[in-house]
Amino acid sequence: MMRKSSKKTAALISGTLYTDDEYTGTRIDTPAWLAWLVLGKSFYVELEGVGFTVRSQKRRNGMFWYAVKKLDGKTKSIYVGPSYALTLARLNTVLAPG
Repeated sequence: MMRKSSKKTAALISGTLYTDDEYTGTRIDTPAWLAWLVLGKSFYVELEGVGFTVRSQKRRNGMFWYAVKKLDGKTKSIYVGPSYALTLARLNTVLAPG
């Protein structure tokens, strides 16, 4: 019998973090948000009805975050920045076309 994984990608919806489909009370741009980013590997973001995934990647100088979204039918990776720079304002910039 195959067992389904209970692990789901965390989601940031309307500025609030949800893990395993449960409300965490963690809001973006707070110390709790920065603490979660230390442990988090990826999360789904939904802003203004548009969704994309943000993933951490280890680089020579530390951990950095990249957004992955489709543009013109092609998957594109967009640099977001280090954890301390992962703010609602920055995510809105990533959301902007271009």
